[in-house]
Amino acid sequence: MSKNTVAEHIDTHKRLLSNYRALNGARYGSFACGGLLATSLMGLPDPNSVALGLTGLSLLPVGYLLGFPAQATAHSMKANWKRAFVGASWRTAGGEIGVVQETDEFGNDLKLSFKGLLSSKTFSLASLEPATDKARALVAPLADANPHVSGHPFASLFCPLGLAILAMLLLPPALAIGCVWLVLSCFSYFMCGAFSGTSGDNGLLSRVAKTRWQVLDGRIGFVRAAESRGNGDTGWVDYLTIGFEDGSEFYGEKSEMVPVHN
Repeated sequence: MSKNTVAEHIDTHKRLLSNYRALNGARYGSFACGGLLATSLMGLPDPNSVALGLTGLSLLPVGYLLGFPAQATAHSMKANWKRAFVGASWRTAGGEIGVVQETDEFGNDLKLSFKGLLSSKTFSLASLEPATDKARALVAPLADANPHVSGHPFASLFCPLGLAILAMLLLPPALAIGCVWLVLSCFSYFMCGAFSGTSGDNGLLSRVAKTRWQVLDGRIGFVRAAESRGNGDTGWVDYLTIGFEDGSEFYGEKSEMVPVHN
């Protein structure tokens, strides 16, 4: 894959991303504003409450309908990344090399195949290393392809909610409705994709991927994924996904496996 081809895919992604963020901004802004206004129906039989509530209810189907073009754009984004990743191989934390078969709309969460078999796990791009020149050519452009913001989304939501409340209190109803929808839509626009794929390896994966593991039936393989899940009886339990030479995999509790040191 030449640098020009990579640049073309990045340009296509940014164009589609702009449309995707605008659609999702209007979509979730309509849902949020509609839900907020619909709560005014609790003030029945006040005529003002009825008017605001019905306006909110009318915004909800608008948000639903905007989901269709947003999904179509997401499909185009995935197809663009699939073409960009053709022939690019990536190395997992456990040392296996896989080929990208599926991707999310941002190109950050990947489904890899090993020996022609598709893994059941999704790999964060940040947890993988490029294993071919084609993959290495994608690393730098991918790092700048999507928006990133600092701070937690719930903290970022404080300001737009404050503005929305002030608008409802200080502005005439019709103007306030437009202002609230615009504020919430802008917030949804800027948050769309901002936190996708920003996390990399977790500490558990880094520790267990340093060795191979033997499962109950005697097979020995590489660690593809690791996670800790809460268990009501025993607290947190570690689970590993082990990949084998033939491309297959096994998922189970870490306590049922044995590390194999070279």
